[in-house]
Amino acid sequence: MLVKIENLQLFFSHLDILPMAIVIADTADGTIVAFNKEAEVLWKHKAEDMIGKPQTSLHPDYWNDKSRETFSKDIEILESGKIVKNTLNAALRSDGTEVPIEIRANMVIIDGHKYIVGIFNSIEERVKAYKLLEEKEKEISDIFENSQVGILYLKNGKTVARANQRLADILGYDSPEELQGVSSEIFHLSDLDYAQFIKKYYEPLSNHETVRTEYEVRRKNGEKIWVSINGKAVDKDYPANLMKGIIWIVDDITEKHNMINELQKKTTLLDFKAHHDDLTGLPNRTLYRDRVEQAIEKSKRSDSKFAILFIDLDHFKQVNDSLGHDAGDQVLLEATNRLKSSIRGEDTLARLGGDEFTILFEEITRFQDITSLARKILNQFRDPFIVDDHKLYISCSIGVSIYPDDGTNGEDLLKYADNAMYKAKEEGRNNFRFYTQEMTELAFERMMLESNIRQAIEDDQFEVYYQPQYDAQSHKVIGMEALIRWKHPTLGMIPPSKFIPFSEESSLIIDIDNWVMEHAIKEVSQWRAEGIDTGVLSLNLAIKQLESPVFIKNLQNIMQKYDFNPQWLKLEILERDVMKFPDQNIQKLKELKSLGISIALDDFGVGNSSLMYLKEFPIDQIKIDQSFVRGIESDDNTILLAIIALASALELNTIAEGVETKSEVDFLLEHNCFLIQGYYFYKPMNGTQCRETLLKNKEQ
Repeated sequence: MLVKIENLQLFFSHLDILPMAIVIADTADGTIVAFNKEAEVLWKHKAEDMIGKPQTSLHPDYWNDKSRETFSKDIEILESGKIVKNTLNAALRSDGTEVPIEIRANMVIIDGHKYIVGIFNSIEERVKAYKLLEEKEKEISDIFENSQVGILYLKNGKTVARANQRLADILGYDSPEELQGVSSEIFHLSDLDYAQFIKKYYEPLSNHETVRTEYEVRRKNGEKIWVSINGKAVDKDYPANLMKGIIWIVDDITEKHNMINELQKKTTLLDFKAHHDDLTGLPNRTLYRDRVEQAIEKSKRSDSKFAILFIDLDHFKQVNDSLGHDAGDQVLLEATNRLKSSIRGEDTLARLGGDEFTILFEEITRFQDITSLARKILNQFRDPFIVDDHKLYISCSIGVSIYPDDGTNGEDLLKYADNAMYKAKEEGRNNFRFYTQEMTELAFERMMLESNIRQAIEDDQFEVYYQPQYDAQSHKVIGMEALIRWKHPTLGMIPPSKFIPFSEESSLIIDIDNWVMEHAIKEVSQWRAEGIDTGVLSLNLAIKQLESPVFIKNLQNIMQKYDFNPQWLKLEILERDVMKFPDQNIQKLKELKSLGISIALDDFGVGNSSLMYLKEFPIDQIKIDQSFVRGIESDDNTILLAIIALASALELNTIAEGVETKSEVDFLLEHNCFLIQGYYFYKPMNGTQCRETLLKNKEQ
């Protein structure tokens, strides 16, 4: 609907205060009837010069047959009450210059007559900007196409929207058009490789960071090449025919990369040769010294020990002299293999020169570990060396020094180990010696002890003793603990404290446990067959035994062999041991429990139990350590009472061990601990004595 205005002159009088160029033309003949001051500025014509002229004079170059047809259509639109907006090529100024303009026109009725009101704006600056942009785009397009590096534009970060010829050449394609629309995933070596690339680089790109890296990609023919890439996310269409995404600058650096790799290999090889022995490939003296210094620093931080073993082949010079150096080299290589098979992955084996080797043995927790390693090495050299059909028996001599016991300086420790090695040679070779005489004596004591224990197992020098467990409330024997005693043929009775701790450090404890397990189960089965009520047999279970994959099966076989009911058996395991790896030990104990075997936690209160784990352990009984029972006499019974209360809360029974006095018994009974083991009721006794005791109890 057309706007109607009543007063023409009043309307015209307000045009000069408006901030835009306004020209009004009569629709009847197309003459200009109004021309405000802003129009004068735009056209550089006075109003009086323009009024009465045809409106075509405003932009004469615009009018042609096509534009007249368009104008006629515009008149129809204006008469319907709608606004027409056009961008004209140019407006002709009085000085002959042209200025690009934009027009918004509408039709109004003034005093009953129709007029076209045109509002004009100069778009000169906008046109200049467009032209500059076009020039820049052409410039960029030229750079894009003629660049000596590959340029890749990825739409949405993945699909190739544009690529130049150089990129096509790098990736082995005939033309950029062949890449158009493909996924960049095809350039990556694998789906995993592509996923890792996205994860690593797209986050910084999304934060408008520039990504620079070197990357291995796949060409069209499958060939792998290395490229350097620089990536940047773009936020606007630039160039105009590109969509938002990522621009990658790509350059082929395969040759450079291969050269660097080759250089690195040569550098690595030179470094290896500088720090390793040519013949054996072992660390040489230089690297070994460095490793020792590192071990010293590590040991200082962790307050730990390490050992240096200096190894020299016995009579090696005779091999070189009689069979030649090639034969000697074969011996050294075989010796290297034997030494390697003796050590752990974290230990350092080095060749210092000639037939001298050293081992850096770190993080020693037990002295026995050193002696075990030395003996293992000596055993490795028992087999002959086969060299060119010659069977050579070559032993070695070993010297040992220990940090920080023997010294805190790397050179001193190596020298002391060397001195100890010569001491081993002087004393007959094929042996090992420590730098200090005391350590050598201790090592041989332990060697003899291990040998004697193995002999004791073979010769049945061990004997099972039993200590009954007593219910002081019902006045009955409710079971017995099997204990081991060693009757040495020359040394007499050896108490467990002399050999059990040593056995626990080695695998010997498993052999001892197995011996006790079989003999005790066999003996108790015989008594039960005679009608003797033995109660529950308690066996001490070493943690190494529990961790053995064959233990449970062996136990089942022994019980089946002697027709021993699992409900007659209770296994006692030390609290401190079971808490080292609680999760896996819980599973093993549950498996034992499922067989019908009872579980007791021994020496409770001495270790570091977690209450959370204590609830999870499938135990039936807590055995109170005798150190807390001793506290009764001195009124130091706080922990004892807490243990009894804890066991009650967890619905576990308690048994106190090491009970020797009536006052201890009375206190325990007063606080509801009725199960007692100790000298007050029964001392440990051998099988014959225990059988007689049980028979007497049966008769009473």
